[in-house]
Amino acid sequence: MSEWYRKATIGIPAVLIAGALLVTVAWPVLDPRAEDLSIAYPFHGSVFPPEIVSPTIWWDDVSPHADRWRVTISFDDGGSNVRADVDDRYWTPDAQLWESIKERTVESEATVEIASVKSVLGVGLTISRDAVSISTSRDSVGAPIYYRDLPLPFSFALRNLRMIRWRLGDISSYEPPPVVLENLPVCGSCHSFSADGQYLGMDVELGSDKGAYALTAFEEETVLSKDKLISWSDYERSEKVPTFGMLPSVSPSGRFVLAGVKDRAVFLPREDILFSQIFFPVVGILAYYDRTTGQTEALPGADDETLVQSNGVWSPDGEYVLFARAPAAELSSGGRTEDIILSLEESAEVLGGAEFLTRAREGGKSFLFDLYRVPFNDGRGGEPEPIPGAHDNGMSNFFPKVSPDGKWIVFTQAHSFMLLQPDSKLYIMPAEGGVPRLMNANTDQMNSWHSWSPNSRWLVFSTKAFGPYTQLMLTHVDENGIDSPPVWLRNFTAADRAANIPEFVNISPQETRVIQEAFVDDFSYYASGRIYEQLHEYDRARRDFQRSLELNPENTSALYSLAAIFREDGDDQAAREAYEAILDIDPGSSVAHGDLGILHLEMGEIEAAVAELRTAARLDPENIGAGFNLGTVLLNQRRVDEAEQAFDRLLRLDLPFESAQRVHENLATIHLLRGDYPQAVTALRGVIQANYDNVAAHHNLGLAYRALNDLESAKEQFDIAVRLDPRDPRPHGQLGEIYESEGNTSLALQEFHKVVDLDPENLGGLMQMARLYLETRDFDSARDALTRVLSIEPDNVWAIVNLGRAFYETGRFDWAARQFLHLLEMTPNDARVWFMLGEALIREGRSLSEPMEAYQRGLALEPDYVEGRVTLGDLYVRAGDLPGAIREFQAAQQLSGDNPTLANDLRARIADLQGRIRE
Repeated sequence: MSEWYRKATIGIPAVLIAGALLVTVAWPVLDPRAEDLSIAYPFHGSVFPPEIVSPTIWWDDVSPHADRWRVTISFDDGGSNVRADVDDRYWTPDAQLWESIKERTVESEATVEIASVKSVLGVGLTISRDAVSISTSRDSVGAPIYYRDLPLPFSFALRNLRMIRWRLGDISSYEPPPVVLENLPVCGSCHSFSADGQYLGMDVELGSDKGAYALTAFEEETVLSKDKLISWSDYERSEKVPTFGMLPSVSPSGRFVLAGVKDRAVFLPREDILFSQIFFPVVGILAYYDRTTGQTEALPGADDETLVQSNGVWSPDGEYVLFARAPAAELSSGGRTEDIILSLEESAEVLGGAEFLTRAREGGKSFLFDLYRVPFNDGRGGEPEPIPGAHDNGMSNFFPKVSPDGKWIVFTQAHSFMLLQPDSKLYIMPAEGGVPRLMNANTDQMNSWHSWSPNSRWLVFSTKAFGPYTQLMLTHVDENGIDSPPVWLRNFTAADRAANIPEFVNISPQETRVIQEAFVDDFSYYASGRIYEQLHEYDRARRDFQRSLELNPENTSALYSLAAIFREDGDDQAAREAYEAILDIDPGSSVAHGDLGILHLEMGEIEAAVAELRTAARLDPENIGAGFNLGTVLLNQRRVDEAEQAFDRLLRLDLPFESAQRVHENLATIHLLRGDYPQAVTALRGVIQANYDNVAAHHNLGLAYRALNDLESAKEQFDIAVRLDPRDPRPHGQLGEIYESEGNTSLALQEFHKVVDLDPENLGGLMQMARLYLETRDFDSARDALTRVLSIEPDNVWAIVNLGRAFYETGRFDWAARQFLHLLEMTPNDARVWFMLGEALIREGRSLSEPMEAYQRGLALEPDYVEGRVTLGDLYVRAGDLPGAIREFQAAQQLSGDNPTLANDLRARIADLQGRIRE
């Protein structure tokens, strides 16, 4: 911004009218601070291309007094100024006026001044002002810019690949740059062109091949067909080493392409829009593809696997390759797996720990790149040499670009890493090396992805100067390598989209291009669907899988994934149809039969599940999953002989340790179910000997010892299970039962309490507690436990009966009666409950008719209950119904033949009642 602010001068007119009343005017007190207003754009000293469209000038003004602003442009030619008064904090000159401004500023500065104005009693007072100078170069840009236009954050763009667009922008057009390529269903990224603009190279993804690359003539209508694709994965494919083909670059002639091979990278997408990913290579060498031979070869001098060599670019004559290199990351995995992207654990190794993964940009380890140069030498390479000024400077140096005239190198420098770095700045130096100079074009927030214009006079680059969405800017570079503050290509991006990877194309700016995708096949849609599936965006995944099947109805991979989504959605019928479609295509698919078997199992179709799993195991005896699932289903059905056969077949295979352990556990369970406890003990000891921490094995061994009445050994095993898994309630329950059998009620209760503490809704534990409390006549504690049982299972008959008993024993006869009445609603034909209700009603002191009715209904169901007859007889006596009492006592006397004492007592009572009647 301008360093020569001017403060406003406020003049107050004194007006005196003869004969009029002199009025003192209370003028507002203004604080004329020049710093209140600051021009945000254009930057001071900006140099505009002669063909660029009209810019929008805008400014910030924190003054509370301004109500409008005056724009003044003054020129060195002595001609009239341009002036405009506006009500907003921005102004755009119309196209005709802008052309005039550019003509008057060719290699001559104009001053753009913005003044804030406050109207006071009809007088315009200048409050503050700022000014910048601008000029126009004689050097035209002369070429359009090809770039990628995408939403942010990058993780969102990955989930919405079709929203990414590629544009070809002419800076002289007032219209947004036309879209050249869009709706690409696969990932596409880096692109570059030959020096004459006739060849285009572009990263794409074909199915599972992340190393796919399009290399084609760049024509008015360019078709990206399969015959125009190569794969960097072809390099030493037999070694099965992952290859990304990272940061490729087409040679000036268009014959060769450089890229990283055998490369792996840190890639951490983040939801932060400002810097939404960390991405840079940590392993890899440079290789080149020869379009004339179709071969891919490593470039000697950039092929040291102890280093990471990446970001290779060409000198204008194609004689040299410039590249960034660093010591390769030392990973605990050895750095070679089938995954191109490092795992989170490996990324933590590189970045400095898991804490750095969350902070994302602060602290952690540094990963510094240096710039090197190596002769290409028709692919024979040579000895690499560091580029003076961009090497061993304590910073990370990357993205070297040589001007087409061969005079200058511009590269990016940051404190660490590569690509999207907040602190990255552009530096320029002579191509042969020297002292780099920080470029004037740099903004405060990320400067990278730069490209030279064909005439070596302009540099386009990406920045985040004006917000999180990456913008494109131009800077002029003169013959001495001096660059100007940048010019914003505001027309190139929408407010909610980022523009990156800009590349000048050496064609006429007015030429049109359209790129059509014709290489995406059914597997590409399948791969796209898999991305969405892993992100749990199942609707989008389903759409792409269905598109894959439209192109190839026999793509069984897409059918498998659709079946998985249908199962996730709970649409079992659709999942079944998908599996059946797979089997129509491939009847011998053991995997499909096995998965269909599991689906039948989930649908409760046990026999169908067994049939499919048997078929899966027969088709592929080494299908461990199918064999194990078959044995498990049979075991759960208690078809122990068949289950044993299934597990025995698995033991003939070379099973992974964990699978073998699970098979042996299940065989031990079969021995338990058969009651062959000694055999179960032998099997389970073997399991534990191989894996002492196997909790289930200790638990089952305890069950086997308990069945053999070896209670001490059983307790030992259950104690071990508790130590290994303190959160498992089952061994506590077993210990409680053993202590109870030994008569140690106190310890038994402790264990059952632990069961309930670990699993508050464990009915078995609660009922065991209640039973022991009832047996020890701790009816209050029993009542609490039974109440908890009923809160979980309200219709638990045992709990209702015993809760009634607990209330009865504690003298709460009304509550006891309520429990028995509630139970009779569920079991009205249970005579015992009628008798208990009658007894509770008697104790509660109800009118005699109520307990009498309860006993009558109970005796109607169980007429031979002697005690009931006696009690009903007593109730008749109390009610004064002596004949009724005699009738009940006589019936009881007939039923008490085996109890002479009771019979004699009843005989005496009958005689007494008969005597009372005679009297």
